[in-house]
Amino acid sequence: TARGIGRSQIGSRLVVGSNQALLPAETALGNFSYIVVYTQSKLTEQTTPVYFPLSDTSSSVSGVIFPDLDLDETDLGGQIFWTAPDDQWQVTQYNVYFGWPNETNATVLRGPFFSGVPVGTNIMSVPVNTSILHYTVYMIYTSSSLAEQSTPELHVIVDMVASVSNIQLTALDLNLDSLAGIISWVPPEDTRHVFAYRAYLAESAAGVARYVFGGDVPLGTNRVDVPVD
Repeated sequence: TARGIGRSQIGSRLVVGSNQALLPAETALGNFSYIVVYTQSKLTEQTTPVYFPLSDTSSSVSGVIFPDLDLDETDLGGQIFWTAPDDQWQVTQYNVYFGWPNETNATVLRGPFFSGVPVGTNIMSVPVNTSILHYTVYMIYTSSSLAEQSTPELHVIVDMVASVSNIQLTALDLNLDSLAGIISWVPPEDTRHVFAYRAYLAESAAGVARYVFGGDVPLGTNRVDVPVD
């Protein structure tokens, strides 16, 4: 209470001339409602303190969105978007991590730290070809000048995969060491993030020393013509 009932001392007693005390990060609020400050003489501590009502600040992001634009399986790439907290006057930056549940699923363990994003910026880029490894969520924390918040906003990672299948070449050039005809394919089941297709000739199945021909093939067209010679 404002009269100091049910009080718990913060740190140790302060000498005259010290006009501030550090309240450690993660101090449990419990049933406390006030900060009370007493003066003390050589004889005794005063009976009636000066009080200050406590206000617990909660500042978490919301509305996290991550459209994965890297269409390879197990790879991520794109931009994470979020909505800033309503109360952000104590927020200095946002910290973004990969995360995954522990063995009991009771908590989420943190992986690599992406970057400190300044307040006013509610977007962060994830580089193309970022490996998903064993991670299952993004974790976005707000951070003040004192500490990072304990409980982040989580966003489940959805790895977008969009590969064509059943590639076929209908050959029309009957000369040795030359190609001509029609290359066709079956489109991916999910084409939400597919802008176009590109067909290449390559020296290996991994696309080594590849050569593109025909330019971009628009979504909805599932073939490309290989010119004679």
